[in-house]
Amino acid sequence: MPKKLTKTIAIIFAILGCTVFALAQPNTGTSQLNLNCQNEPLRNVLKQISNQTNMKFVFCDFLVDGEVVTCDLKNTTVEQGLAEILSNLDIAFKFYPNDSVVLFKKQRVKPKITKKENIGETIQPPLLRNKIKPGYPKQAENEGLEGRVNLSLLVDENGDVKVSKVTRSSSYEILDKAAIEYSHQLKFEPATKKGVPTVVWVSWSVNFKSPETEFFQCDYIYKLQNLYKLAELNSGEKRNEILHNIILIHNDCIEYLKNKPEVDFNEIIKQVVLPDIYDEWQDLWKEWHLHFVVFQDFLVRYPNSVLTTQAIADMLNHLDSDLAHIKSIAKDSPHTQKKIDFIIKLVDNFLNENYPKSNTKNFLSQIETKTATK
Repeated sequence: MPKKLTKTIAIIFAILGCTVFALAQPNTGTSQLNLNCQNEPLRNVLKQISNQTNMKFVFCDFLVDGEVVTCDLKNTTVEQGLAEILSNLDIAFKFYPNDSVVLFKKQRVKPKITKKENIGETIQPPLLRNKIKPGYPKQAENEGLEGRVNLSLLVDENGDVKVSKVTRSSSYEILDKAAIEYSHQLKFEPATKKGVPTVVWVSWSVNFKSPETEFFQCDYIYKLQNLYKLAELNSGEKRNEILHNIILIHNDCIEYLKNKPEVDFNEIIKQVVLPDIYDEWQDLWKEWHLHFVVFQDFLVRYPNSVLTTQAIADMLNHLDSDLAHIKSIAKDSPHTQKKIDFIIKLVDNFLNENYPKSNTKNFLSQIETKTATK
């Protein structure tokens, strides 16, 4: 370092109340230290290191004043020695060219407190203590009644359900009542706010399915997931046979559930379609069964396959039935009619964007005609 520059730096640090130990000869900083001290002022220790190695220390006086250290260094490099000496102090160091070492205060990183960690502002939700299966009313089972009941539960400070209200009916009074009776058997660890038990409302769902439907649903999902894996592992005629079976299983499922309108088809197929497909239609699935979506999923998974023509035909066929059924339900309800008009626009855009050759306008006009003649 030029003498003039060294002098300038010394003047600046003097003005700032800092100290510079600057000796004449430069060194590598890898010199061996031999140092033994007991409760000795840090400033003196740094001078001893500087005398042994010709290292130049730069620091603000307030950083080292009052600090004492104890060390026993034998054949240790400057870097290792400083790391040991300063390990219990709030001081860090950094080497610079010309054997200069700058000491500075360690910067402590403040941990970020998320909302979940900020316990005074959030409510910890209740946790279920007892796992019990809802009782299936014998009469409903004998008559083949199935459906899902959505409930809103008021859970008190003891974890007991004090109020249970139906927010979405199964369409069967017997199942709705059974769901309410079941909910009052539930026992929770109560919700807490600032660690204190509190009263909260929670959403709950009870699904009543006959053993036959439950078996069918599990079998349908299991078969499709296996076929998806096999389709990835095979090619040629073997793969085409697998794709054919996928379409066949989709059609069989839809045909089976036509006689069980109370079964939530969307709850089943959302487990076998791609996440993007599910996200595209999930708002409509809350109210309407959209059977055609499984064939849209097939066309996205396996574009330009030999089964593409059949998949498009099946998709349009079920789309025809889905919209016609939805429109027949909305015939006497102006409020629902607005929803139907919205759905038709979405479907129209979907077909025009993805399958423009399907003659969308003619297709939708046929739906209008069929609905008007019913």
